[in-house]
Amino acid sequence: MNFWKMNGAGNDFIVLNNMDGQIPEEAFPEMARVLCERHLSIGADGLMAVGKPREGGDYRMIFLNADGSYGEMCGNGARCICRYGYEHGLAGDAARGDDGRPRDRAAGE
Repeated sequence: MNFWKMNGAGNDFIVLNNMDGQIPEEAFPEMARVLCERHLSIGADGLMAVGKPREGGDYRMIFLNADGSYGEMCGNGARCICRYGYEHGLAGDAARGDDGRPRDRAAGE
């Protein structure tokens, strides 16, 4: 498995490219728990997967905390994911990202 280890303002993250969808999203929580364990594995504050956007955007950010829970947003992680998108040609000078959260159309989101 290829990954990037990135640091954003003191937080470190494991970044996986899942644009092709080869890793089922159901696997991400367990992957985060195992890979983010500092004493037994790579170690990180969180796991981020880059996926295809669902609605607009250049790519989708799926963010999980080290305990495997989904995070709504992480500013330091967003720094890393934007850099990743730029470095890998997923976006140009300006990136539009989908944060991966479910949308409630009735609530106007």
